[in-house]
Amino acid sequence: MLGVQVVSEMRSKVEQQAYLRSMLLLNPSEWAGRGIAQRSEFLYPPNKSLLENSPSQVSPQTPQATGEAMDAHELLRLIEDCRNQFWSPESVGLLETLARTNFESAPELATMAKRLVAWHVVREQLRELVMVLGLDSLAGTLHAMATMTAREIALAKFSLEQRQRTRRGHGVSRQAMRIKRQAPEVYRLDSQWLDDVIRFKRRG
Repeated sequence: MLGVQVVSEMRSKVEQQAYLRSMLLLNPSEWAGRGIAQRSEFLYPPNKSLLENSPSQVSPQTPQATGEAMDAHELLRLIEDCRNQFWSPESVGLLETLARTNFESAPELATMAKRLVAWHVVREQLRELVMVLGLDSLAGTLHAMATMTAREIALAKFSLEQRQRTRRGHGVSRQAMRIKRQAPEVYRLDSQWLDDVIRFKRRG
């Protein structure tokens, strides 16, 4: 019970930081609608893990419960270290440790760890996509999403969907098709959403 309480308290601090970042990223025109929705979601979260993601949208490479057991503080610290060092050479050792970590003391963190491991496998492909398509593209969004929490990912997807409804979003569907064709390993990590991006039709 103590481990669950510790994770809950620490996770709350992480979620507070994510919430503040997400609010600062909102366009002024979105504050009235999305800002209120974000505040409500933060204050009254759904009755499920804050780090939950769809199991079908991540790689089969799952952190195995074969390593040395860690307490909740150590697990959360390891995940944050992996996120902070994700694009650096030091991340290789960290992610290998994460993949071998036993999450028995905090199973609610396993999904975030699983996602980080899966996206780390394709990080070089993400870099190449950004070099070709640009940082202000769908590839740039995926690049940023690789280290985001589930809530930050939801906001990033919402922002891109809103962008697709404007002239600024022209070409996003074609970018998704190109990613599906040229980087299938990246596409498979979030295929359902990318297919939605491909099928999107702007009205008006």
